[in-house]
Amino acid sequence: MSWKGVAMGESTERLMDVLRECLDVVNSEIEVQPALLASCAIKIIDPQGLSPTLMGWAANLELRQLARGLLRNKYDPIAEDNPQTEMFEGLQERYPTKRNGEPTYVLLDELEDDEIEENLARMAREITAKQKHYDALEAYRLSRAA
Repeated sequence: MSWKGVAMGESTERLMDVLRECLDVVNSEIEVQPALLASCAIKIIDPQGLSPTLMGWAANLELRQLARGLLRNKYDPIAEDNPQTEMFEGLQERYPTKRNGEPTYVLLDELEDDEIEENLARMAREITAKQKHYDALEAYRLSRAA
């Protein structure tokens, strides 16, 4: 895999392709963590481990960030291109939580009750914030019309 002469946007997309490949490999796991995807990607990008340790760590941290976005987008129940079908429409295949201090996406049926409650509380905060934003923008629109 050659990266020489590749533009930044193209490089990011190539990294995302590697992360998607890794996600396909680990998708059957109960828990999927950004760190797991990042480690998998590093093994694909630098199979002999030739990069200096500090460079490898920096790459791992950036890959984790990209993996978080990938996982959020993959398991977002309102994404238009999300092919998930569930018995309870709108439920995701996996939900975010923290296990062992790490952000983790866990299969729905494997979530603990407190993890479900955490997700419900997060969603309630998001709903409240979105409603406030909606109300403010609507008030602004109406004030412009007056």
